[in-house]
Amino acid sequence: MKVWIPFDVFYNERKWKTAVKSNRKVAALRICICLLLAAFLQMKAEIIYGGQHRYEAEELYDAAMGIVDWAASGTTEGLFCESFCEGAGNPGNDWLAIGYCRLLPGEDASDYLQSLRGHVEEMYMAGNLENQKATEWHRISLAVLAAGGNPTAFGTAQNGSAIDLIADGTYDRAKYSSLGRQGVNGWCFALIALDGAGAVVPESAAYDREDMILQILSSQLENGSFPLAKGSIPDVDVTAMAVQALAPYRSVQKSYSFEQNGEIFTRTPSEAINSALSWLSQVQLENGDFSSYGIANAESTAQVLMALTSLGIDPQQDQRFIRNGNTVLDGLMRFQMDDGGFAHVLNSDSAENKSNGLASAQSLCALAAVYRQMKGMSSFYSFLSENDNHSETTWHADEGKAQENAGRLEASGETENAEQSYTTEKQETLSAALETEPGMSVYAAYIFAGIAGVLGILSYLVMKHIGKE
Repeated sequence: MKVWIPFDVFYNERKWKTAVKSNRKVAALRICICLLLAAFLQMKAEIIYGGQHRYEAEELYDAAMGIVDWAASGTTEGLFCESFCEGAGNPGNDWLAIGYCRLLPGEDASDYLQSLRGHVEEMYMAGNLENQKATEWHRISLAVLAAGGNPTAFGTAQNGSAIDLIADGTYDRAKYSSLGRQGVNGWCFALIALDGAGAVVPESAAYDREDMILQILSSQLENGSFPLAKGSIPDVDVTAMAVQALAPYRSVQKSYSFEQNGEIFTRTPSEAINSALSWLSQVQLENGDFSSYGIANAESTAQVLMALTSLGIDPQQDQRFIRNGNTVLDGLMRFQMDDGGFAHVLNSDSAENKSNGLASAQSLCALAAVYRQMKGMSSFYSFLSENDNHSETTWHADEGKAQENAGRLEASGETENAEQSYTTEKQETLSAALETEPGMSVYAAYIFAGIAGVLGILSYLVMKHIGKE
């Protein structure tokens, strides 16, 4: 019986039989190599593609709604029940509201807006929101935007004027104290809030976008990380926040110059982002999560997820952020408890693990950010393209002034051009340089693994046949 031999097609059957019978070890080695190659390529393909399980958008939605149900437990009125709205202005409540509204754009948040407006007016009657932390303004501004409100005219101050949370918390913050008084995160969230509102900075402002970008860039450490305070130790959370703040500026080629320890440095936003991503990749833990001060926690992991999605990076595919087959999303999901909430940290005794308010709120924001990315929606902090309750003129009373200032920003090298600054059609564009796709190498690995496996099986069958003769 004549058999077609896959390896040595130029040898006839008689020579093949003689060679195999004279040296069975060589033939066995061929089979082993083929099977090992198949196993290796299959494993490589799995590593390239990502973790063992790829989350679908519906799974993330269910996990996010689990947080909402946990936060609204004890009531049938949903998240924006009376008791929850009474806590408007509290960090945990505000971040939960932001995450929920970004998960479900268009959700009726009027009750929360009303309670939040009352809180802001009460604080302004007593002076202002906060003398030390500028992020109080930023967080509340983002909550107003997410809920469909206008942070540039949110309530009435003691003197009867409209309260402008954006002005008071960002470009005119100097009338209270420095934006960076609480740390680098003050500059980061000022830029995030300013861009989220699409606000135009007046000529008389104490700070403009250039100042904020420069302050963030000059805070970066040599290893690519960002500290909470300039010159201090690296911090995962602040590094991820800096990436989110700089994300809209990653295509800007302008170099910013600054002095550190008597030496002049120049850096573009894109360079800073790439260095930060490299450092974050290096410090990712084996389970896919991240730590702060040596302790793995949900909040740090959530911030990294939001940083990746702000750049258009798929956190389930980018090889830089996969450890032992675990993605950053896998790392975050470790912290979800049976009640739907997320724990701050995981203790060795699982009975001690409990859902935490701030950890759950930040995890909700991260899950909403990934969900929005998977659904083709704008990035988490891009509000203007989806805020149908407010037209462009709501944000800027003087359209001519907006046009003029936008032109000034573009001429000075700032990333926000006229269209980006005040159009309701603003969309988050994905950066081809930073976005990572599986690529043909993944599929090639699968194909070669299959071919190697088939060849190994054929060789085995041929040897078995020959052995019977």
